[in-house]
Amino acid sequence: MPESPSGPTDFKFFSLSRPASISRIEIYLRKFELILRFWHFSDNETSDKSDRLYKIRNILDKINFNFEHLLTPGEIIAVDESMIPFRGRLKFRQYIPSKRHKYGVKLFKICDVNGFTYKIIIYEGKQSISGQSLGETIVLSLCEKYLEKGCKERNQLSQITFIHLFHSLNNF
Repeated sequence: MPESPSGPTDFKFFSLSRPASISRIEIYLRKFELILRFWHFSDNETSDKSDRLYKIRNILDKINFNFEHLLTPGEIIAVDESMIPFRGRLKFRQYIPSKRHKYGVKLFKICDVNGFTYKIIIYEGKQSISGQSLGETIVLSLCEKYLEKGCKERNQLSQITFIHLFHSLNNF
């Protein structure tokens, strides 16, 4: 398999088992690497630099919009925490020794019993929100759409035992 200047690649499309000359494969590989290198989801000139996710915010918002409008959740929904393994440099990379993947990017998501995700929030690090804990903030922001509509989830979410969260849910 040809190697690029940045190191070996493992793209199956560029394997030598395909009927093509080696130089042709190298050309395709280099074009593909250039596409990946210059593929951006936001304009660096007009983006809000204070947002840590400004490079992917547009695509993340579109993904969340599509998730929310594809299906309507059932009676039982859950807020879940996941970790995407990542060891690169990132201001909001997490180190959690008890997890299988100790380093990574933490995600919070709302899912139904079938595992379908309705919304994703990427943890960007500490943010000061007066009077609310991180768990309270995450649960309220993930479930905001469903609480405003007065869905059945409101009654289920009000059974959460966090005192501050319980009082916040009563404000809806």
